[in-house]
Amino acid sequence: MGFQYNACGPRQVYSPEERASYARRARQLLNTAGMTVPGAAEKLGLNPTTLYNWLRQPAPGRFLPVAVLAEATEIVAASELATNCQPVVVAPGGYRVEGLDLEGVAVLLRRLA
Repeated sequence: MGFQYNACGPRQVYSPEERASYARRARQLLNTAGMTVPGAAEKLGLNPTTLYNWLRQPAPGRFLPVAVLAEATEIVAASELATNCQPVVVAPGGYRVEGLDLEGVAVLLRRLA
């Protein structure tokens, strides 16, 4: 944890690892102790709004590895594939992204990795 200074004074800055750690501990408190988010935030020494934001972000590593079970029987040009199907990306948490072309899906997956 570090501090960043702006016109309002010092502001705490948390690394992604610290945020993930706080979110993990908060989820444990919410699930096992039946606490509310404001209660968990108080116990962890965080602002409730900050904790809400961190809990809304997907946990890192939530995508599952996949294996290709069968080889493709024919090669299709990417331009033909793009006109014949609409890719849909569905995250484990149920978030669904539609309407992207293949390049858009590739950009999305690279940023999520």
